[in-house]
Amino acid sequence: MILFESPNRLVRLLEDLDSLCKSGRGVCVAREVTKVHEEFLRGTISDALGHFREYPPRGEVTVVVAPDDQLLDQEYELECARSVAKELLDSGNPASSVVRQVVEDSGLARNLVYRIVHDLKDSENER
Repeated sequence: MILFESPNRLVRLLEDLDSLCKSGRGVCVAREVTKVHEEFLRGTISDALGHFREYPPRGEVTVVVAPDDQLLDQEYELECARSVAKELLDSGNPASSVVRQVVEDSGLARNLVYRIVHDLKDSENER
């Protein structure tokens, strides 16, 4: 997420982000980007909040908030499950056993894996 904020409102924005986001969420606060005095502060939201409470910013401010690691992990798990399911289907295994195997291996919800397997079968049938 990229935000452009007034230096007068930066501390308030960081306070809001700190209360809304999981502890340890990464952030980069850039000041005066593409100018002679550009500065970058990288760390957690609470680190940035402490810094800018002590040293109020001046000039244009850009805030880049890192993605939630948990969301990235879920996307990775889904992609792995999709890959395994495709491999098992391509090997000639019936959909029911593919669903059972992927649920057992991944720990994902059965209805989610069922949807993945049947989406793969539907896309295979369209070819």
